[in-house]
Amino acid sequence: MASIGQVTGTLVHSGPKHILQSRVAEDVLKYLGGRDNEDKIYTQKNLFCVHKHELTLCCNKPLNEGSSALYRTTKQAYPVVLSTLGLIETPTKNKLRLLYSAQSVNRWNAIKQALINFQIPDFSFQGVALTQAWATTNFGDNIGSVLVAGYATVMNGHFPLYAGDAVQWYFDFEYTMFNLDGSRRTDAGFAAIVGNMNDVIQHFDDPTVHPRVAGVDYNQSFQTSIVSLDEKANTRHDRFDMKAFGKYPEMKRYKENVVYPKVCHHYGNQSSYGDRRRVFGKVINGARPFEPVDILILSQCR
Repeated sequence: MASIGQVTGTLVHSGPKHILQSRVAEDVLKYLGGRDNEDKIYTQKNLFCVHKHELTLCCNKPLNEGSSALYRTTKQAYPVVLSTLGLIETPTKNKLRLLYSAQSVNRWNAIKQALINFQIPDFSFQGVALTQAWATTNFGDNIGSVLVAGYATVMNGHFPLYAGDAVQWYFDFEYTMFNLDGSRRTDAGFAAIVGNMNDVIQHFDDPTVHPRVAGVDYNQSFQTSIVSLDEKANTRHDRFDMKAFGKYPEMKRYKENVVYPKVCHHYGNQSSYGDRRRVFGKVINGARPFEPVDILILSQCR
């Protein structure tokens, strides 16, 4: 059954509006994508900006202390946020997939240590964007309003959501790490990441050095999905990308690596420690994949 937002074309209204002004994280986008992002952030502005009704992540805190690449974020007047990672490469995606698949605090810390030279933020949920903000002041205001607590209607991701579900955020390329119901995969290569974490990270950067780590080719398994959307879900996805993000295949313009909501299963190994630390609210009205979904942002979850 279609969601209320899908049928009526309306947004849920939040009476108390807890709004915070936030700045788009230009430095972080440039660092994550390297030279490719640094050039295209000025030529393809829609790929990097924060669009209205998107989930935004705070980037003020580095994953590992002493991260020099993000030093400017601590000197700015507003929290720095992003809603997309820009045009990142596959090794970067795999490192983030690995990090958020950590099943325990100890495993999380071990992966963090292996990523000591991978200078990324410790992403945390900031809120839902209420206005559009550009990644660079070349095109306009790079500061936007973000709803940090209250009711909001956002676009659902790859997995169904039901009223009462705990909801977490995830990057769209992480869908390969989950089953159809949004639970963590436990098939070969996913039950537990084994072997030396430094070897796994090196395998991502150069697959020829360690073609298989502890018997598993993580480069291959991390990119192989068992989630298959039906034709209607794909149509909803494409239509949303075209209307909201300006995605036109013939023009080769794609906003990728964006943030979506999904259910977080709190029992057994169906969710990881990396999932549970990303919970930010509850589902009010459920939705099928890539339909508008009503959520309640709970600030005490963060």
